[in-house]
Amino acid sequence: MVLPIFGLFLFALQTYGSFRLHHQFRVVSDRYFYWSAIRLDSRPGQSDHQRSGTYQSDSHDQQAGLRAWDWANSSRIGRALMVIAAPAFAICGILVSALAQIGISEVPTFVILLPTLQCVWLYFVGLLIQKLLHRKRKAALSA
Repeated sequence: MVLPIFGLFLFALQTYGSFRLHHQFRVVSDRYFYWSAIRLDSRPGQSDHQRSGTYQSDSHDQQAGLRAWDWANSSRIGRALMVIAAPAFAICGILVSALAQIGISEVPTFVILLPTLQCVWLYFVGLLIQKLLHRKRKAALSA
């Protein structure tokens, strides 16, 4: 039970830091939210010019999509979470992208799904570690 709590703690730290930076360095458009260096779209399926009435090229959106999972610019906490909970991030990425295709905001979807999937993953990792340690102790006692 320690690993899921540790994972949630790291997720909360990174999320707090990301929200703080988002509010501190808010730019003209608040469409994108960066969790560590993962770009999340708050209005998928809607281009910026549809909302503001001004025309902007969607090529910026396409280029930004290529950098959506930017490892080099992510924080240490974000990188640590991506390593210890890689399967949760992969599943979350697939689900967030699929839900974005039907117009559901990526930000709340990510913030709800990732901690849930991360806790499940880390719970099973903890069970596996506990089982391996139990076997090792049992083997040492019988030897």
